Amino acid sequence: MFKDHVYKEHFAALPMQPRLEMYIDKCMECVFLMLVQQPPMYLRFPVKGDKMQYSEFKPFRKKGEIIDLCVWPAVLLHKDGPLVSKGSALPQ
Repeated sequence: MFKDHVYKEHFAALPMQPRLEMYIDKCMECVFLMLVQQPPMYLRFPVKGDKMQYSEFKPFRKKGEIIDLCVWPAVLLHKDGPLVSKGSALPQ
């Protein structure tokens, strides 16, 4: 759906499996639909060194209080809105 308009020019030189191409298409479609909402949905990415917010993020592989890296962002209905889906973060 979106591949010819958005990422084809950037990834044309890379050999891609059809399943990967379908996955990228679905990701692009989801992000597009999140952005056209009024107000748009919001992805919150934790920053390395921040305190782990267990209300928004699940620990990945181990527990800890300080974030080392973002595995998956938290999804909010809109900026500073209610949580739709928890993200994942790897603590130090």
